[in-house]
Amino acid sequence: MAARIQPNPDLVCVFRKNLLRHFGQHGDWDPWWWPVAPAKTPQDWGLQDGEDAVLQSLRNPAERSDYSGFQGSIGAMPGGTWVISTRPSQERSFPRAIGPMYGCLRNADMIQEAHVTDLAKFRGAGPDGLKNEGMTPIMWECSIQCLQDEYAVLKPARVLFIRGAKCWFGERKALINPASEMRYEWRRDPARQHLDTFLTNLEHHANSAVVSFWRAPNAAGCWRTATLSLR
Repeated sequence: MAARIQPNPDLVCVFRKNLLRHFGQHGDWDPWWWPVAPAKTPQDWGLQDGEDAVLQSLRNPAERSDYSGFQGSIGAMPGGTWVISTRPSQERSFPRAIGPMYGCLRNADMIQEAHVTDLAKFRGAGPDGLKNEGMTPIMWECSIQCLQDEYAVLKPARVLFIRGAKCWFGERKALINPASEMRYEWRRDPARQHLDTFLTNLEHHANSAVVSFWRAPNAAGCWRTATLSLR
């Protein structure tokens, strides 16, 4: 039987505050986040009883879950290691969405310390989501505000960027590129300057490393080596 992880109530509040209202508001691009083990009940996703439509969007409740110890996006405690990916895909098979990530963390001996999250919080096409498709500046603002709130709760000791996520900061057409019009507008707006500052600080986090995608050969070894190399 999969061990049940108790969600961190502060993280649950972060995701509910920033993302819950966006379900059903952006066509095919609903929000998504990583649950805690065993990912069977609404509470494992930070949801309340009766929020069935949101649960159905996040996963098929009939599918088997067997991810002992997985903390996902809402189970971690302060400190530990962040794993930042790009964007949730449109993968509708729950085991195919979660299983490879879980296997990599388990093989890297990181299950107990990892907080798994994404730069963009809304599903996108492709294996890890296209950087801009379906993403409006409002959706990016919501995503980065959520990410900043996660960081404020956890204050991670180290950050692992999936290679594709780190590359987004330098891709010319990516809206989170520091040279993009969106980031320029954030810097000019006192109400949103904090989002630009946060992204700049995250991109250049002093105790971070870039690691391979979790489906890549020997990804677990890469992740473990990177984690051990950081303070």
